[in-house]
Amino acid sequence: MLNKRLLPLLGVMLFFVVAGSGCGLATPDGVPSEYFIETSVAATVNAAQGGIPEGSATTMPVTPTQEATALPTEAPAPVTPPAAFPLSVAFVAPDKNAYFWKESLSTPITLTTSGDVEQAIVSPDGSQVALTRSTDWVSYTLEVINADGSNLRTLINPSGFDVLPRPADAVASVPNQLSWVPGTRSLAMTTRVTYDGPGYQTGESLYLIDTDTSAMRALFNVGTQWSWHYSFSPDGKKIAVSYPEGMDIFDSTGIKLDRPVLAYPFVKTASEYAWVASPAWSADSSTLVAVVPPQDPWTIPYADSSVYRISSDGLSGELMFDTQMTYWPSEIAAIAPDLSKLAFLVHDGAPADGNFTLRLANIDGSGLIDYATGKIYSVPEWSKDNTRFFYRDDATGAWIGQPGSAPLSIPDFNNVRDLTWINADSYIGASGPEGGWKLLLGTPGGSTGVIYASPADGERLHFTVNR
Repeated sequence: MLNKRLLPLLGVMLFFVVAGSGCGLATPDGVPSEYFIETSVAATVNAAQGGIPEGSATTMPVTPTQEATALPTEAPAPVTPPAAFPLSVAFVAPDKNAYFWKESLSTPITLTTSGDVEQAIVSPDGSQVALTRSTDWVSYTLEVINADGSNLRTLINPSGFDVLPRPADAVASVPNQLSWVPGTRSLAMTTRVTYDGPGYQTGESLYLIDTDTSAMRALFNVGTQWSWHYSFSPDGKKIAVSYPEGMDIFDSTGIKLDRPVLAYPFVKTASEYAWVASPAWSADSSTLVAVVPPQDPWTIPYADSSVYRISSDGLSGELMFDTQMTYWPSEIAAIAPDLSKLAFLVHDGAPADGNFTLRLANIDGSGLIDYATGKIYSVPEWSKDNTRFFYRDDATGAWIGQPGSAPLSIPDFNNVRDLTWINADSYIGASGPEGGWKLLLGTPGGSTGVIYASPADGERLHFTVNR
């Protein structure tokens, strides 16, 4: 809850590590420096010895080794919107190799031939692609390559991941969330702690890695939060960090606001993972919207989910409305880019029937309508101009919906499992596995372009777009 209805759940200060650009350099062979390892381990030990304050189940006080004050820096340079750069796509094909495509290319560029790529993430300007590689889900390498296939270099090798702090009984630290920092040539990364048995745990630090110098540092440390997610604002100046019971805002130097911006009860996921909010940022980086499921999303009759609007300075926020929404582990609702409306699913009839109704509403809960009903198992994807959305019905195929208008069938995308709008009128989707995996480029009512086609089904095709 927010303000009068929320706040004091996360009232204890977290410790974070703020390292200067000269601290924590990775060595040329992809192993973090001795200084970086020592300070990271010290932060882990300090957190473990802090003790849990009475009455708090989620945070731990830690005595910082230096005062957490903002570093004297010049004002960050304005971030160029990705739309100012040519459309660029990086993808991992079923052969587990990475490829790059942009509008001026007739066929994609092959970036790797090793058959071990897990992720390929294109930079906002389309000039570089970050790669994670593994053959065993334990030993990983983080690399970056120019989009034309030149200058492949290792940022962190398996030995480098092996020395990152983790619990003594853990098997490895591996890449978890990985993204480009807006307006920079740096990557942000969290790690996932793996064990021999079941269990999902996020490492304590948000790392920044300069792709030009391989310098690596821990921007901040979240201490005892064993599951969390970060989201940079479009201008790169703020970072929303979501935990199993709330959300904080950090600035780009790693300093946390002295107040939590959102708090909610721990959600019963009926699995080993912990649910955390995935907020949507406004284009001007001033506002966030987050949708939170009920504490127990499985009990029938289903309880309501809640829609919150929050200021990124933490000074204001409000509960917009409550309504029933079907619980999904990833997204509870699709929020339009301008934060004006959302789309979500509710059960239609008995849950065993597998039918869902797609509902639309304004962000304040007004204008609630039932748009479509069927075998719809994922929330829609909104167009960049907030006017249309893509959704898929397992029984009837793929559709472009529009509030106040009938949906438009797009049969070429009937097998699409993942879709991203690149502007108001065009979208890219990964179609498969029936007939082999394809990367398709489409427009509502227009012809469909094939960027890539695989003759075999194989591994799922994953792609990223600089939009």
